Amino acid sequence: MLDRKYFQCYRMTFLAFEYLLQELTPFICPFATPFVRTPILIKKVVKMVLYWLAHGISPKIMNALHNVSASTIRKYTYIVCDALFNGDKLFSVYVHTPIGDRLLNIIERFCDITSLQQICGVINGTHIPLSVKRNSHLLLQIFIIRNTFTI
Repeated sequence: MLDRKYFQCYRMTFLAFEYLLQELTPFICPFATPFVRTPILIKKVVKMVLYWLAHGISPKIMNALHNVSASTIRKYTYIVCDALFNGDKLFSVYVHTPIGDRLLNIIERFCDITSLQQICGVINGTHIPLSVKRNSHLLLQIFIIRNTFTI
């Protein structure tokens, strides 16, 4: 029952949420100053941000749901996203770009499925750029993709 609620609200199970919360906590350091109200609990911050990212609703509506100003929601969204996507923080721990034979195998399987060469995957139909060394033996072909992104 709890997993179902968390999946509807945050697009993850309760255990996944608790694990993510534990991982994000060191990077979200709420601070209190003498003339500002007490900081928001980190658990509430993560819930707000994940709810906003999962549902894409306006910060003004989030204000009504969580009783937190839209600017505060935006501020914490930047903090949480920075912790998730910054190479010096959680991104480098959990996201690894395939290299060598593994990359070649993925490219070959992706080509078998889609008939697109030299691509190892997409998210939501959008290509994700990979850093390629100049002396790479892979021939890079130019693809024009949605949003006029080229590789």
